[in-house]
Parts: sequence; structure tokens; C-alpha cells
Amino acid sequence: MIRNFKTLGSDKEVIKRGRKQMWVRSQNKKELINCTSFSVTKNIGGRKKSAVTGSISNGIWGRREILLGLYDTRDSALNELTMLQEALVNNTKVYEMS
Repeated sequence: MIRNFKTLGSDKEVIKRGRKQMWVRSQNKKELINCTSFSVTKNIGGRKKSAVTGSISNGIWGRREILLGLYDTRDSALNELTMLQEALVNNTKVYEMS
């Protein structure tokens, strides 16, 4: 589970892909996750100010957010979200977070 994150309502940037999914390797290289959507959220209590999260199905309990990477600024996180979007458009099989 993600701790110390707060969604910023209308400030939340999200990419949703419907039923399609994309494999993403986390920034720390420890996880390979099959995500259905991506978000930029604020990181509360850390030196890095923003995070990119990915959503995965959690069965009958809905969905679960997984931390994919932490970034110094919101703009850096939004740039990573844009690169994820480009990977989706190009049908990239596995995307590695920077």
C-alpha cells in the first residue's frame, strides 16, 4: 500500500486506458506491475514532492494504487506521465520509469 500520499482532487493528473493494460517497471527496479491507469500525486512528508502511481485491479475490492516513482517537482512527475502516455500510444510492451 502507498503511504504518505494525498490526491489533489482537480489537481490530480490521470491517464486511463479503459481495459488495456501496460507493464511498468518501478523506478527502484523492484517491481514489474501490470497497470490500468496512472496518476501524479503529491508526496506528503518526503524530500521528493511528487509521485507517479499506477492502478492495478484488486479483485472484488476495486483497485489499488502502486508507487511507481518519486520526483523532485510536480513538473518532473508530469513529464514522466507524458512519457508514459507516449509509450501507450506506441504500444510499448514494458515501460521503465526514470
